[in-house]
Formats: sequence, structure tokens, C-alpha cells
Amino acid sequence: MGEVVVPRNFHLLAELESGEKGHGNGMVTWGLDRDDDPLLHYWRGMIIGLDHTVFQENMYSVKIYCSDAYPDVPPQITFETPIKMDCVDASMQVIPAKVPVMANWRRTNTMYDALQDIRRLMGSSANRKTKQP
Repeated sequence: MGEVVVPRNFHLLAELESGEKGHGNGMVTWGLDRDDDPLLHYWRGMIIGLDHTVFQENMYSVKIYCSDAYPDVPPQITFETPIKMDCVDASMQVIPAKVPVMANWRRTNTMYDALQDIRRLMGSSANRKTKQP
């Protein structure tokens, strides 16, 4: 027997419920951006800066877009709060190839996984001391 494929909206509704219940350690949050978005495309997130880095004590707001191909492809994540990291381009968009969980995306991954991995990268040698805007 093959793997059961959870429909896109069921996957996203489970993520919405998880976000509303405060899943995880509270260092990243996510939820729907628009109440009038029946296809669940537009989300917002927050990443609290990693301790012992230049990001410490800062809160970073992100826009998250889940295309119709989600969860088969990772979400598009764009920082609204100015930030300098090696995985974020000049237009503030996260570069999936530079975020391990996004580069090796599996259908079972979630927005939480992507946000946590971006937060973890704040502590990498390439980012932890980078002068911020």
C-alpha cells in the first residue's frame, strides 16, 4: 500500500490549528494573514532572534506564501523586518537552497520547520555577527 497523501487544505488547516495553539517553543509563530483567503495562501510569521547573536532581543516579521503546490514545495518566505543573513536576498526573500529544511523539502515539513531552521541559521558562523540594518 502507498503512502496516504493528505490534501493541501487539510495540511494547512492542521498547521493553522498548530499555530493558534502555540506549537513549539514560542520562538517562532505563524498564522493566517487574511480572513478572506479561502485557499489559505497568505500567512504571517514572527521569528524571535537567537540568543548570543546580533539578532538577540529582536523580533522579525515575515510574510509567508503557500502556493497551490504547497506542501509539495516549500513556502515562499519574505522578511518584512530588515535583516542581513546569507540565506536572505536583497529583496528580503529567503533563498530556499540556503535553508536546509527548505532545500530538502518533504511533503511532511511545515511552516514551523522552515521558520525554526531560519532561526537556527541566525547562529551560524556566516550570520551570528553580521552587522544588521
